[in-house]
Amino acid sequence: IWVVGPSYMLAKKEFDYALDFLQKFFIMRRGVPTRYAHMCKIRTPKEGSCQIITPACSILETKSTENPRSLLGEELDTLVLAEAANTDRDAYERYLVARLGSRCGRQLAFSTGAGECGVFAEFVSKGESNNPDWKTFRSTTLVNPYFSREEYERNKEILDEKTFNEQFGGELVSKRGLVFTVDMATLVVPTSDALLAEL
Repeated sequence: IWVVGPSYMLAKKEFDYALDFLQKFFIMRRGVPTRYAHMCKIRTPKEGSCQIITPACSILETKSTENPRSLLGEELDTLVLAEAANTDRDAYERYLVARLGSRCGRQLAFSTGAGECGVFAEFVSKGESNNPDWKTFRSTTLVNPYFSREEYERNKEILDEKTFNEQFGGELVSKRGLVFTVDMATLVVPTSDALLAEL
């Protein structure tokens, strides 16, 4: 399994969820409950690729698209795209998607939206179509039991509607054709020549 992000730092955030799970997971070993993480080889350097190797020789490793050629030559069972809305199209199409082919692997893409263009938007569109190979799941920030309703409402008041819907509502927001956005309160109204002269 590869967890791939635009940077190693962003990939590590998803990696940490798996590591946290392993710290909480116990199996019986010789009749004694044993923390599974203690049976794994775990490497978490401050920079670069993190890795977990399980006793069954399964490998979870972080990768970055910063150097796309480093993504060549591996066969994957699962590809996890971290912050998928920021995935570089060229890196995905030329270096990542082919890693799944020989093993008929799966792909998971997690992200907050970033407009309606890019590979992530295409994944969402496929998942909302009748294509049986793709599934899309949307949720608002409020499904997170640790995110306060008060903070949600505060952001709803201070952010413009599109930004809020994108960042907190799980929506892909169109920004096509916009140089800037205006509402009725910010429209400029023409005035008389006399008033303009005074200004």
